Amino acid sequence: MRCLYTITLLLLGGWLCLPANAQNDPFLGPNRYPQYRNLSGLAGGGFGVDAEGYPSLVGPTAYSTPIAYVPGHDQIRILGAKMSFTSLPDVRVGHTNGSGVFLYGHTFGRMNVAFSDLIKSSQWDQALNLQLGWIPSSPTEPAFSVGVQDIFGHGGAAGEGIPGDAASTRSVFAVATWCVPWHHPLYLSAGIGSCRFRQGFASASMPLSRGLRGWIEYDGFGFNEGLLFATWKTKMGVRAETDFTVGFIRGRYFLLGAGIGF
Repeated sequence: MRCLYTITLLLLGGWLCLPANAQNDPFLGPNRYPQYRNLSGLAGGGFGVDAEGYPSLVGPTAYSTPIAYVPGHDQIRILGAKMSFTSLPDVRVGHTNGSGVFLYGHTFGRMNVAFSDLIKSSQWDQALNLQLGWIPSSPTEPAFSVGVQDIFGHGGAAGEGIPGDAASTRSVFAVATWCVPWHHPLYLSAGIGSCRFRQGFASASMPLSRGLRGWIEYDGFGFNEGLLFATWKTKMGVRAETDFTVGFIRGRYFLLGAGIGF
């Protein structure tokens, strides 16, 4: 596990390759949490999961906000994403905001617990996250979860060099997810919390075809939307899920993400 974690950090460092808080970042400002507007590092952030906490090609997903279906059963998730500061794809230093995630989920009886390391830039500034979710008795029963994003609260609330950046970023939250059992199930999530989540958040996602889902979320600052495509790959006896996300933050900033799960 330690070797895998080290390799993951090196890979994500190459993916991010930008300074923390590039001054072109449109999200800089007091209490705007610029480094938390990309991948959340929480349940459903760039991947799907079912009500019991298993990987799913049709289950709910979101992006920068959590859902209540928490990964468990010793699954591992590795994800990376880039957000352009324009509506077009971009990878140039100073023109993108990048995030990486290493997540591990375990099951204790009827409760799933996920711990993650959110890597917010190539400066290796990190935020540790924890989320707990109670497994519902049926897939159509509402699920509930609580957690905290950035346990130590030193991740930067405004952007480097911006007044107010030293404010705590420890964001405690609670979230509920409900499945509307249509022919193509609609998953609805909503929650509230402190700091990053103090304005509330909500999301909806629906499978459009096998492995393809559409999602939209309100992250407390505006609406984000996109598509997630996931598929299973088996090689040398190892079954892995690959995830690809494309979308827009606030309807105008292009995002591209990818991940793998075991």
